[in-house]
Amino acid sequence: AAAPFGEGKAASSDWVLAALDAKKSELFAAAFDASLNVVLEPCHVARSHMAALLSEERFLGRRLCIVGEPIEALHLSHAAFVAEPALPSAYWIGRVALDAYEAGQRPDAFSAEPLYVRPPDAVPLRQGAG
Repeated sequence: AAAPFGEGKAASSDWVLAALDAKKSELFAAAFDASLNVVLEPCHVARSHMAALLSEERFLGRRLCIVGEPIEALHLSHAAFVAEPALPSAYWIGRVALDAYEAGQRPDAFSAEPLYVRPPDAVPLRQGAG
């Protein structure tokens, strides 16, 4: 989400919506403001419900910069535009990490955990099951 703001493709009043194909007719989605504050928590949403989600009051009148999915796939009804490249680049991931580091944010790398926004499709069998 940092790239469109850093490259001047998104205005400071815009929000960036990152939407990636999650298969099963769903999207992984999250949205951020220009300070990279989360305005839509990372989630998974049915493609058919994306337009309804983005019609919530907090999004009304807000211009969205879309990264990830082609805008046509989202069926949006309000002001939105696409920033290229569509997917994150190593440069911007490193830039965000460096900015956080220089601001004194130094989380313990060994305590990092993945963020799962959907339950797994497969789970191990419990001992004795089957």
